[in-house]
Amino acid sequence: HTYSVFGIEEQVTWEYVRLIATKTGWGRGWQAQVVAAVAAVIVLLGAPYSIRLRMWGPGLVGLGVAGTLPLTGHAVAEVTPWIGVTLQCIHVTAVGLWIGTLIVTLIVTRSTRGDTNAEGMFTRAIQMFSPLAVGAVSALAVTGLITSWIYLDTFSSLWSIGYGRVLSAKVLLFGATGAIGAYNWKRLKPALGTPGSSVALRRNARVELILASVVLAVTAVLVVLPHTSM
Repeated sequence: HTYSVFGIEEQVTWEYVRLIATKTGWGRGWQAQVVAAVAAVIVLLGAPYSIRLRMWGPGLVGLGVAGTLPLTGHAVAEVTPWIGVTLQCIHVTAVGLWIGTLIVTLIVTRSTRGDTNAEGMFTRAIQMFSPLAVGAVSALAVTGLITSWIYLDTFSSLWSIGYGRVLSAKVLLFGATGAIGAYNWKRLKPALGTPGSSVALRRNARVELILASVVLAVTAVLVVLPHTSM
């Protein structure tokens, strides 16, 4: 980030780095992110030793990470930054609830083949996960739509500028990921308990996670692009 401010022809010194990290709006946002990340590591390391920490800690530090993540991106550059930050916070939290919970669900119920109790545990976990996923995906779609409307000057920006083209790719990939999730929810979840149903749902869920990983990779490119024509 220091190079992006001072240019690659300028000799970047530790003094420049210190100025960027401590004396700028970006630096203050970065400091908040560091604090949230360190708190998350401490909570996750301590969770096995404290029931109370295990129950409340991960959720609280997760919100902290989600709340600080927009502080170094496009959200704080808007005329009304609190709107952008709020939208991005909801967006990031929804991603974590959807994809993060799906990952955990697959991990903790990974051994179900031929085990009746494990199959029942998997079915119950999916039943609890489904309404959470529906709500999270809905929040993602709404906040993504509002954010795109704020950032893009015209509809044609979706294909006329780099930010718009990458955003269009993200939307298409998100749609494909959501379609697989919807199929799992409407067709495979009701069939749980029948032969082969959990295997099929797990297979589709893995594809859903792979596509979601690609969406995250595209998002990593998107957040560093200018959302106006240069």
